[in-house]
Amino acid sequence: MTDPAHGGGPLDVLERMLPLLRDKDLDALADLYTEDAVHELPFAPPGAPRRIEGRERIREYFSSTLAHVPLEFHAFHPVAVNPAADPQVVVAEYDAEGVAAPTGRRFTVRYLWVLRVVDGRIAEWRDYWNPSQILDLQG
Repeated sequence: MTDPAHGGGPLDVLERMLPLLRDKDLDALADLYTEDAVHELPFAPPGAPRRIEGRERIREYFSSTLAHVPLEFHAFHPVAVNPAADPQVVVAEYDAEGVAAPTGRRFTVRYLWVLRVVDGRIAEWRDYWNPSQILDLQG
């Protein structure tokens, strides 16, 4: 059964994620995951995890790593959002706009996400982005 507090399908969950990402409300973002969720970062830079298993480990990663990334996101603009043949999956491409806090530089970074949602929660998120672009923004 779907948890109404977390929305239904992948498009609903995607819409709930965006303001949480923008506002860096990472604890609430972690709450959107299933207990046994997997977050994959196929292009993570050296030393960063490429696969994180379990909601609490994902929460730890968010609080220990993402919370300290000095990027301020102002908006996420959809480039393409496509439901997959599997009704639990959506493929979403977004441009994130914001400011790099250390330099004051404005940026636009492209993200590609593949989300699988089960019972209104993220069961799997494959998060594709260009790590060198993010690292360059940090100064």
